[in-house]
Amino acid sequence: MEHVQLVRQIKTTKCYYKILGVKKNSSTQEIKRAYKKLCPKVHPDKNKALGSAEAFDKVNKAFRCLSDDTSRRKYDHTVFVDQYQHQQQNARHRRSETNHDSSENKIDPNGGRESQQKTESDGRGPNFFIILLMLPLLIYLLAYMPFPEPEYSLHENQSYSIPMVTEKHGVEFFVKSSNFDVRYPLGSPTRAEIENSVIRDYRNLVSRYCDVELQRLQWNKNLPTPHCAKLNNLEVA
Repeated sequence: MEHVQLVRQIKTTKCYYKILGVKKNSSTQEIKRAYKKLCPKVHPDKNKALGSAEAFDKVNKAFRCLSDDTSRRKYDHTVFVDQYQHQQQNARHRRSETNHDSSENKIDPNGGRESQQKTESDGRGPNFFIILLMLPLLIYLLAYMPFPEPEYSLHENQSYSIPMVTEKHGVEFFVKSSNFDVRYPLGSPTRAEIENSVIRDYRNLVSRYCDVELQRLQWNKNLPTPHCAKLNNLEVA
């Protein structure tokens, strides 16, 4: 019964994050752990529920997308645009219903109902409708507009596979091209700017893990807090 419910839940879920059971700000390692935990539960060899093969393919598709930084950013951007467009459609639908109800309740002096025809005096002249017509085009352009990829990643993956280390604190990061040192020579202002950004992102990541470790200490005082120690070392250095 549990296998049937799991397969049904995955097949009816569209969000990749919900399929894997992770949060949108989860790290690549957290996504990998969630995938390894979920994968055996839906594999057709172990899960004999109807539709397990389809659910297994869907889990793999979600993992391939979210485990790669580039495809994950494109996915997040597409979801954001879809949600924005859906919200705009709902807002226009609510305004349309409100205006329809309002116009039906207005009575003219002769006992008849006022004309429901809209005029420019209600603030919805030609400019308003031009904006409405251009809005879908703007959303389309934003959805397919190329965005520059970051120069580094804190996590190793297929795109970012070349390891680097910051001069300060020795924070490891990964880049895409072997000519990174040529483009950003050691000691140059541009290299310093990138490494400062790496350290800042690393500090934020370690801080989030430290918060989790501190929460776990409320249940077990003997649990280790390695990320809190790393954060403390960054602050002291």
